[in-house]
Amino acid sequence: MNDTTGTGEPQGTPSSKAELMACIHDEWDALEQVVRSLSPAQMTAPGPETWSVKDHLAHLATWQRILVMEHLQGHSFAEAAGMDEAALAMTKGMTAETGLNDYFYRRDQDMPLDGALAAYAAAHQQVLAALEPLAEADLFKPLYPQTSDRLLLDYVISDTYWHYWEHRVIIAAITGRAGAAGRA
Repeated sequence: MNDTTGTGEPQGTPSSKAELMACIHDEWDALEQVVRSLSPAQMTAPGPETWSVKDHLAHLATWQRILVMEHLQGHSFAEAAGMDEAALAMTKGMTAETGLNDYFYRRDQDMPLDGALAAYAAAHQQVLAALEPLAEADLFKPLYPQTSDRLLLDYVISDTYWHYWEHRVIIAAITGRAGAAGRA
């Protein structure tokens, strides 16, 4: 989608599966360009808010797995997030903004760099594989119609290209690659 803000921020909503996939590929490629330009030391150094690049990549992997397993395949949130019953009880009622992201960070912060890179790449491939057979019409239906009008498309956007863009901007800022924050 075209950037009309000058920030590189994705604009508009895809009107077809082809547009959605193009947005996903474009933002993934831009994120990968930044990640590939970093040394292992740059990827593991804590940022100003403690998260390293590695931590951002592990975070992206977690939310992509949740997208695939919960929203596209129908597994429970706990299974998709890799949570046992105690972790699920501890995080009950939390959203990403009110504690889940912090929980995932604490859980994954000791993951080695190679593990985070592998999880991040594998989760992206799982997203692409899960979206491939999906009918375009299904993207434009509410995912949970009994409780919300939010479309499946909205979940896909928020856990793929919008999320890639958001973390690319953060990674570029914490590694001094501000020029990489704009669209590639």
